[in-house]
Amino acid sequence: MNRGKNRPTSQTYPEKAMKTLPPISLAGLLPGILAVTFLISASGTHAQVKIPAKSESSLDNKEADSVSSGAPQPSRSQFQNNSNVSRSAPAGPTGLKQSHAPLPKPGAVTAVQRVESPKQNLNPERMKRLAELRRELRISEIATQAKMSLPANDIFEVTAPTTINDLSEPTLQKVAEYLELVGLKKITVKPFYVSTEEGAKELSWARSLALIEWMTSHSKVPLENFKAAGPEPVVKATPKKYTKNVGETEFVNRIDLLLEQ
Repeated sequence: MNRGKNRPTSQTYPEKAMKTLPPISLAGLLPGILAVTFLISASGTHAQVKIPAKSESSLDNKEADSVSSGAPQPSRSQFQNNSNVSRSAPAGPTGLKQSHAPLPKPGAVTAVQRVESPKQNLNPERMKRLAELRRELRISEIATQAKMSLPANDIFEVTAPTTINDLSEPTLQKVAEYLELVGLKKITVKPFYVSTEEGAKELSWARSLALIEWMTSHSKVPLENFKAAGPEPVVKATPKKYTKNVGETEFVNRIDLLLEQ
């Protein structure tokens, strides 16, 4: 019975435990309070702390961090809508973006085609003489082509249709001089004949060969530069030279020379 009197009841244990707790010192909490007060005053009166929610990708985490830091950042939807946005190099010293072309794969061969324009002799005397020959021979000329027409009936003898007329040699000498100065290597000789004349086709072919032979023997132009084309009939009439009626035309046998680079 005496043992029961000395045993403490269940209500006395909490009181004893509370009496044994050490007292809380305000001096130990003072540094923490001062630190929190300093952070709040430095960030402003409206500072808020936002905890980003857990996202599914690292891009969401970056967006949440940018929101909490206050810096404007593009959203993921902008990247999804602009999936083909090109990436350029960072800005250089001048502030301009420098784009770099893709480097060739190792072992790849890159072919570069070099186009050279034909070289021309710009001698003033030569250019002056070419201008005179174009005007006298009525030559139509562009950068890489030239064309002239010669009346076949005036070049060859009447009695010998395939023989060069002596009176036409000065004109042919000018033609040969032009061929040497102009520098065009391909010369096509094409005859045109009047279809109503008997044997005109065969005669036009023989005359074109005779003209090529004369040009090679009276100039420095080699034979391999000439090419004889097949004869064709005349389809367009030209104004008649000797007539009293204005506007009268006739079909004339001719030989065209086409010069190409």
